[in-house]
Order: sequence, then structure tokens, then C-alpha cells
Amino acid sequence: MIIVKMRAHFFLQPKGDKVLTKKGAKSVYNVGTNDEKENLTVLVTANAAGELSPPMVVFKYERIPSHIAHSINKSWGIGRSESGWMCGPTFYEYITNIFVPWLVEKKIRRPVLMFIDGHVSHMTLHLSQYCSKNAVELFALCPNSTHLIQPMDVAKTVLAKISKRLAR
Repeated sequence: MIIVKMRAHFFLQPKGDKVLTKKGAKSVYNVGTNDEKENLTVLVTANAAGELSPPMVVFKYERIPSHIAHSINKSWGIGRSESGWMCGPTFYEYITNIFVPWLVEKKIRRPVLMFIDGHVSHMTLHLSQYCSKNAVELFALCPNSTHLIQPMDVAKTVLAKISKRLAR
């Protein structure tokens, strides 16, 4: 089974002077000062059959506030890192607490091949050993290049083009 790891960043206060609002609205609110780098990272994996594993939301908190923790879907993972970005310990948490249990629950035959970004921040010896014991083969793509070869992004683009052509 082929698995693809995808990471998305949702910027909470993007930089810019444009605000989306209802056409003709009298009151338009805008964020005054913002940190354009403040974001949430969401990690999700999908297999070649199109099944999605439960995601993990990574927050930039020392301790995740209880109101946030209680608002997240129970099947999702919650992670934290100093930067709010995916790092070795949070990826390890995802693999051990969400991904491998999902493989077991879905009765997905192993070994599985997982394509990941080869950036050193994702890879740890501990992770490699755990994956080896659990028949998860990690295949590291060139670091910081997954946006060019991300299979889910490519598939989405191809489907959009096909839909557009069919609509004509």
C-alpha cells in the first residue's frame, strides 16, 4: 500500500490589506496588527485508494488550552511544537498515536510505503526504528521539494482540469 504524507499550513492572520466581506457591507472589520507567520499545521496522510487517516493539528503552545483541546474532533490528534510547525517529536507522535493505529483499525496490509519530505526536521532515529518494527517504509523525497511533486496536489490539479473540460 502506498501512503502519502501531506502537511498544510493555515495562516491565522495573513498579511495583506484585502478583506473578504459580503458585497455592499457597511461595516468591514480588518485585523490591525498581525503576525503573518502565526499558523496551524495540519498533517494528514492518504493512501492510493483515497482513504484519509485522521489528521493531527499542531499548535504553537507550551500547553494547549483546554477549550481548544475539547473543541477538536476526538479522532484527530493534537500536537504542539515551539514553532507550530511539524518537527521530529510531533511527527513521531503522529505516526505512533494516530497513523499506525489507523492502519490496524482499517486492516491495511503491511508493509506500507510512506512518501515524506526528506527535511532533517522530520527524521529521527527513534522514528526510523519504530517504523521499521511496524512495517512502515519511509521514503524521503528531496527536502523542501514536495510542493513540486506532491501527489495529492497534482491529482487535485488534474481533476480540476478534467472537470473544467467536461463542463464545456
